[in-house]
Amino acid sequence: MSVDGPYDDCPFVVQEATRLFASEHGHAVIGSWIVGDEPCGIGIREDASAITMDMSRFIPHVILG
Repeated sequence: MSVDGPYDDCPFVVQEATRLFASEHGHAVIGSWIVGDEPCGIGIREDASAITMDMSRFIPHVILG
């Protein structure tokens, strides 16, 4: 599965495909951020498509330590 876009002149990331959680509201994926060795945040991204994109619904969360 792929999505065309204006990415010819940009760095890119290759990701492994997997099935996302799906409900009547769409498909959701949880992403996480680590700075150095410390977890610092997570985000939930949801879209009607199985491919979440830059304009997908997004809920950020911060981890305070």
